[in-house]
Amino acid sequence: MAGLLSAAQLAVFRATATSALDISGVQVVRLTKADDGYGLSTETPATIATVAATEAKPSAAIMQQYAARIANVTSWVMRLPYGTDCQTGDQLVMPNGDTRLVQADLSDSSYSTANLYLVSENRP
Repeated sequence: MAGLLSAAQLAVFRATATSALDISGVQVVRLTKADDGYGLSTETPATIATVAATEAKPSAAIMQQYAARIANVTSWVMRLPYGTDCQTGDQLVMPNGDTRLVQADLSDSSYSTANLYLVSENRP
C-alpha cells in the first residue's frame, strides 16, 4: 500500500530520534512487591532500564488535561527511546539524583519514534 512506512524506514527514524536524546543515564525504576519472609510483602525499587532522555515543559493543553494528576507540582514531558518499558507510576531517576513520577503515557499510537511521558516532581 503506497504511503506506508516500511519497517526499515521506521527503524531509521527511531534510531535518529534516539540519537537526539541528550540526557544520558536516566533510570526507570518500578516498585515491585517482594515477600519479606514474614508473611508480608514489601515494595522494593527495581531498575527496569537505564536510558537516554530529553525533557521539555508540557504544553498548556497537556497541563489542563492532566491538572488533577499534576496539581501544583513541577512537570515535564520526557522523551525516552522507543520500546522502553515505562509505565504510569514508575519513577525516573535523573543523573543528578532528582526523582520524577511518571503520570501518563503520551506516546503516539502509530509510527512512534520515541516514547513520550508526562512526569512530575516526586515529592515524598
